[in-house]
Amino acid sequence: MTRARWALAAFAAGLVALLFAPTVTGANWADEAWFSARATAGRWDGGGTGGGGGIEPGNDGTIIVDVEWDISGPTQECGVVHVQTNSSVEVDWRLHVDTTVAPWNGVAASEVQVNSGGVKDNVGADEFEIVGNSNPGAPFDPVSNNTPIVAGQEALVTICEYSAPGPAPVPDEFYGVTITEPTRDGTQVCSTMTVQGKVDELEYPFYYGWERDVDVQAMIDVLVDAGLTYTHVSFEPDPGSGYNYTVTALGGTMYHVESNVGMALQGDDSATVTVCAHGYLAAPTPGSTPEVTPEASPAPAPTPATTPSPQSSATPRASATP
Repeated sequence: MTRARWALAAFAAGLVALLFAPTVTGANWADEAWFSARATAGRWDGGGTGGGGGIEPGNDGTIIVDVEWDISGPTQECGVVHVQTNSSVEVDWRLHVDTTVAPWNGVAASEVQVNSGGVKDNVGADEFEIVGNSNPGAPFDPVSNNTPIVAGQEALVTICEYSAPGPAPVPDEFYGVTITEPTRDGTQVCSTMTVQGKVDELEYPFYYGWERDVDVQAMIDVLVDAGLTYTHVSFEPDPGSGYNYTVTALGGTMYHVESNVGMALQGDDSATVTVCAHGYLAAPTPGSTPEVTPEASPAPAPTPATTPSPQSSATPRASATP
């Protein structure tokens, strides 16, 4: 959990600086470098009239000195607002809260709770106001009897939300992306994308989302070069229900990957997604391989010549004359 003190004036100045900062272009998946430029978020601190998180003074006599943030998750947060005035006469302070910005992330204004130090007023769809607690005749108390106030007094107001939507993607100055070169393993070729947060959590305590367009053409090329036929793309971990992140096909070989609650980043957190192109080795078609000629049967061994039995050449001996 994070506790940070902010000022609205410095917050706004930092935000403007970010919006007009040079664009950081991430590497395409087919780029040779396999890397996108590193970037950092702006620094927002100091004293003044606000505390960030869409919380602003609701009238001229109200000064927001600080907001102490307690962020327990991407959708759960509380802020303790320190309210003062410079007026030497009593002022009924008033706060204005815009729920379209972090850490409320667009939650309905009616869902945000004022746990202590005031009550909601003028509740709209995505904004509301807070006025203090008044107990006439009782001594001043920062929480239970904190309006009106004069210079030297401070009211404490606790605002909480326990089921906000997941944070939307922020400008890529908040994070960097690295992508590994495609590597083949059997019939699949994969690259791993790592999204690395570049934010100081003490300066920006809120969770934030990220996004990246992915081109899988380089992985398909490796498949084809290996003699494989491309079939489909997979993502790991499985996007499933979309709680961690979502994948949207943009056409051709392009996909849009965008974080949700489960893979939102805080500070210098990181998230990793592995993308694989799959294929198969086609069976050879008839005639695609040379026919194998059967080996000739060996000739039978020659039969030895048969020598005819010699006929007797001796002349019969004449019978003896008696």
